[in-house]
Amino acid sequence: MQEEEESEDSSYEEIFNLFGGTENPELTYSVKQALEKEHRAELQELIAMKRQNIMMQTFLTFIFQSFLVMTIYIEMLTVPAYYYYLFYRAPAKIVFCRYVCAIILHITLVDEVKAKLNMMKFVCNHEYKFNKPSLAWASGFMMITSSLGIELANILVLCCYGDALDLISNFVSLVIICEFDNFIFASMQNESYRSLAKSKEFAEEVFCISHTSSKKCHPSELSNVKDENGNLRFLRVCFKDRSCSNKVMYSIYKVMNILYVSIYFYWLPFIACIFSTAIPFFYRNLNNDPPSQDGNTLEKLWFVRAYSDFSGSA
Repeated sequence: MQEEEESEDSSYEEIFNLFGGTENPELTYSVKQALEKEHRAELQELIAMKRQNIMMQTFLTFIFQSFLVMTIYIEMLTVPAYYYYLFYRAPAKIVFCRYVCAIILHITLVDEVKAKLNMMKFVCNHEYKFNKPSLAWASGFMMITSSLGIELANILVLCCYGDALDLISNFVSLVIICEFDNFIFASMQNESYRSLAKSKEFAEEVFCISHTSSKKCHPSELSNVKDENGNLRFLRVCFKDRSCSNKVMYSIYKVMNILYVSIYFYWLPFIACIFSTAIPFFYRNLNNDPPSQDGNTLEKLWFVRAYSDFSGSA
């Protein structure tokens, strides 16, 4: 009995150290109170509160990034003067500058996008390890969505400017928007979960891959992980055995992974170069003159006219 109490106290001490030790006096007092056996519920509430706080910061970061990116899209698609450079035959140095800016941002984001895809897959195959798997999956989904939106906005901005200084200035601005999540994470100096996220030992122990969805694995093959009843779980997670929410999350992950492998990883940086050469080429082959910067010719374009009609009806 005494050994059980000592093991429980040691586990609470680990949780106490996890939540920041003596760095935060108010938090330390709360945790010390929760370490008492009669305050276990308060300890769980404290953990839930910290999780909610981190998730709220994640949602706010995604909302801020999405708002700025949507502002860029609206600006590019509603100001006719920007379309001049879409149909303008840009010099070789401007095309090369567009390619360099596109490839640098792509290299910056590609590893993070792949990591978040792996995170989404891990949540789908190890749903039992999470208190709220949908929120864990959503954090990866939001990061991928914001990264894709920023990169497409970067390509659009690069194609709508014909000056090297404007290209580089707007590229740097989008890089800063892309780094919002890293800025927020760096600002969480007193957050104890921050040390967990940076701990390699913790990641290797907690995020150990125990299941797979590969068809090469036999459905009856067992893993080394036990369920609540003490029975070994199956190594392969079949689609028919997933819950309804898990099926939706896994299907979205599969679609995004296919797009990542087939389009995003290799071809996305070249879209800026393709647009810079293909649009002027096809536009001139239609025996049309290049649009003027005053907007008279540009207002005839279908997307400008469609937006004008939509704004007028609203």
